[in-house]
Amino acid sequence: RTLDPLSLLRADEPWRENPRTETGTWRVGVLSASYDTRSDAERPRTGWWLQGAYETGRGTQQGLLPDGPATTLLPPTTDAVRQAYGRAQLDLRRYTRLSPSSQVNARLFMAGWLHGDPLPLQRRLSLSGPGAMPGFDFRRQFTVPDRLNCSAAGDGIAGSPALCDRVALASVDYRHDIRWLVDLLDAPRFVRRDGSGAAGWVAFVDAGRGWLVNPRTPRPLEPAGPGGWRGIQTSVGVGLELYQGGVYIAQGLGAGVPAPNVFLRLSRRF
Repeated sequence: RTLDPLSLLRADEPWRENPRTETGTWRVGVLSASYDTRSDAERPRTGWWLQGAYETGRGTQQGLLPDGPATTLLPPTTDAVRQAYGRAQLDLRRYTRLSPSSQVNARLFMAGWLHGDPLPLQRRLSLSGPGAMPGFDFRRQFTVPDRLNCSAAGDGIAGSPALCDRVALASVDYRHDIRWLVDLLDAPRFVRRDGSGAAGWVAFVDAGRGWLVNPRTPRPLEPAGPGGWRGIQTSVGVGLELYQGGVYIAQGLGAGVPAPNVFLRLSRRF
């Protein structure tokens, strides 16, 4: 349930308990499509990239695995519950070059429940952490109700699993090449034919939130509906990129958000 692996930093702090999962048998089908006009697959300067997917699942489940706490997602029963759900995902990205050394990139990501029964615990969503909202710590609650993980007091599920039925995220990056650093690296395979390189600085902003749609004990966080966008969370940051990865610093905006997060990436944000 809770391991103690080797840690490079803060080794005296306990690790987060592994989230509980639901047990059951499912048949899942996914239909996906993409449209790609990017100038380069690894470091695009111009173009569109659209990815979409629809997922349908049918099966049975009996709640959380045996050693977990009492489930709050299904009625208290030992009988298998037959369920079926539909889930969709849309990822739209636009890359725009402003000058020989600068560009603006934008991304809109939406995913979540479409129809049927509530999503199984393994198919729910979250927006916290470096992969989505880097200014907010991974799976930590900062607002009541929780806008990024959709957890709430009384859920009784260990390990802070993702619980959102739907999420929406918008991201914008401004990138600028550092010409002297590109020249210093002087590695032809890291420099494009147009002379632009893979070293530069980036400023970014992310905004988004999650929703609960299907009712759950003790009660939903907040239904998707009019006024729901007022709970959007925002994160801002800057970074230094070398080749495909880089080092970044990001700060979440709002009351109760701790100090900025510093993190490394082995690939660009998007």
